[in-house]
Amino acid sequence: KIDFSIIIMTISLGLSYIFYLISVTLSAALLLIVFHSNNPNHIVCTFTIPLFQFLAYFCFFSIRRFRNGFPFFRKNTVKIFCILFGGLVIICATFIGGQQKDNHLFIGSLIAGISICAIAIVIWIRMGITSHYKQKMKEHAVELLEEKIQEKDKELEEIKHENMVLSSVNHKFNQRFSALEMSVKALAFQATEAANCAEIAPEFANVIEQIKTMSQEYKNEIQEKLPKKKALPTTKIQSIDSLFTYFQLESSKSNIDFNLKITGSIPYMIEKLIPQNKLETLIGDHIRDAIIAINFSENTYRSILVLLGEMNDCNELCVFDSGIEFQIDTLLSLGLKAITTHKDTGGSGIGFMTTFETMKECKASLIIEEKQPNKFDFTKSVSIRFDGKNQFVIKSYRAKEIRERNTDDRIIIEDAN
Repeated sequence: KIDFSIIIMTISLGLSYIFYLISVTLSAALLLIVFHSNNPNHIVCTFTIPLFQFLAYFCFFSIRRFRNGFPFFRKNTVKIFCILFGGLVIICATFIGGQQKDNHLFIGSLIAGISICAIAIVIWIRMGITSHYKQKMKEHAVELLEEKIQEKDKELEEIKHENMVLSSVNHKFNQRFSALEMSVKALAFQATEAANCAEIAPEFANVIEQIKTMSQEYKNEIQEKLPKKKALPTTKIQSIDSLFTYFQLESSKSNIDFNLKITGSIPYMIEKLIPQNKLETLIGDHIRDAIIAINFSENTYRSILVLLGEMNDCNELCVFDSGIEFQIDTLLSLGLKAITTHKDTGGSGIGFMTTFETMKECKASLIIEEKQPNKFDFTKSVSIRFDGKNQFVIKSYRAKEIRERNTDDRIIIEDAN
């Protein structure tokens, strides 16, 4: 690598200067003390300087840490130190060896040393800023995770509270319902024995009234002691509202947050775009698929968002979920055959076959959009858009891989935004 090669060259140059300086100093001391001469061109220097330089290298590389080279140079902090060290050595060597300050070599060496030191400082500052931002991102991620954990702990406490309330209420009404059950059995026996059922009709009426009263008491006590679930927006169609309420309850059983957004007129959709029974089938199939996908996921964010109505100048049904993604083979087979990867949890693969039949009849398009996996966001969305085009579109971060395995020109494959 170029950066590593530059560092090795710089440190080699620096070490060469240092060992040469040590050798010259020792040779000068030997020349003064033993030969009483201060002539730098003395023949002794010709032999002693290389000898001392060799000994200096030999002693240095005899140290265990440096015996097998410098693997620690690969660390970024060491790289910066080495560059800075090399620059400082060049500057020091320039001042020590440059007697004539107008010399071009002196100025060039000085500029080179300062430039190397400046590069080291710039790299160090950039690394410090990058490290700071990474630390901030880690702290932010930890904060988000802690918030999610707190939310889950709160939800768990709510579920525990609901279980305790239900257990308490059930215990309170259990004996009364058992006694009522005995009364009903006794009346049923009397009815089979009685010659005229009219004789025991008042008693039957009394029991029915007791059942209604106790049922209402039970319902009132549950509603009074348990927190109310968030109200869903209405479509102004009773059966569809009931369907969404049912799936809200099913989602809560799996600890999934269920959200619904209604825009525009749903009665208009049923009158002009799609029959009510087919819309109900689409809603049921795709919300059920979303619940199954989330239950198979390890995502800490468990949520479903359903959009129904007018969006982007078109009416559509869109289901977002945070569950596992589609297998590519499953995606490419949708509409061609009944395929499912969750047969053991109730998946039949018929849902998408029905969807494609409805699309053909209503000239609607199916748009499946996949996002990069994220533990704190939706992973995909399935939209049935009533745009009159009858297209099958896949928008995915895996678009390239899907294209390579696709052999069917019926599918429009696009890169996800």
